[in-house]
Amino acid sequence: MTENKKENLNNRMIKFLFEGAPVRGACVQMAEE
Repeated sequence: MTENKKENLNNRMIKFLFEGAPVRGACVQMAEE
């Protein structure tokens, strides 16, 4: 169970990073304009 929980957390982190990257990139572009 602990391993499964850790794996689930890693998957959430990866998903967050991949979904958050485009959003951060757009924010940075808007801030620089």
